[in-house]
This record gives sequence, C-alpha cells and structure tokens, in this order.
Amino acid sequence: MIRLILVLVLLGAMSAPLNGELYDSYPPAVEASLKDRKTLIVAIGASWCSPCRKMHKEIEANAAAYNNVHLAFVDYDSKWGKKLYKGNTVPALIKYKWDGDKWVRTVHVGYLSQKNLKRWINE
Repeated sequence: MIRLILVLVLLGAMSAPLNGELYDSYPPAVEASLKDRKTLIVAIGASWCSPCRKMHKEIEANAAAYNNVHLAFVDYDSKWGKKLYKGNTVPALIKYKWDGDKWVRTVHVGYLSQKNLKRWINE
C-alpha cells in the first residue's frame, strides 16, 4: 500500500506543471529561455540593499508560484549587472517575454510584493 501511494505521488509530481526555475547567474537562465521561449525574469540587486535582499528571499520562497518562468539573480555590481541594467536604483527587475515574433524587454525599478510581481510577470 505504501509503495502504491509513493508511486502515485511521484507520478503526480512528474505530471505537475513546470514551476519557476531559479538560477544564480544569467547565462544558464538566458540559455534555458532561448531554448524553450519561456519568460525570463532577471532580478538585479545588491547585498547592501535591504529591499533587494527581501525580494530575493521572497522570490526564492515562492518560486513555485511562477509557472513556466526562468528567474535569475544578478548582482548589481557584477559584469552582467552592469551589462543588463544601466540604472542606479535597485532592486530592478528585467522581464524578457517572447511575444511570438521577438523578445520584448520590460524593466521595473523598485520592490514588488509577490502578488504584484506575479501580476507583472503575466502582463
């Protein structure tokens, strides 16, 4: 009986929709998004930024809520942070979304609650 329950649980997990995938760097996240054309969210933050740390923790804790999205964390002062984001205010979020013909880039500057982040991702 326990084996049957375990098999059913595992089968259910395998058929569940793909949840948000977290990456600690930009290159593997962008590679995955280019391959499967799923939305890419890049969170630009800094260790000295309290709202950045808060949003980072919330995104990690709620990754399952972001279906079919790749999420990458990039440090503001890193090579990729400087290349992707020219602003001077963090946290910043960059969304790359496939519209069927091209990638559309949208930037949001400032902290977003998880409810508002989910809404922004789906816009």
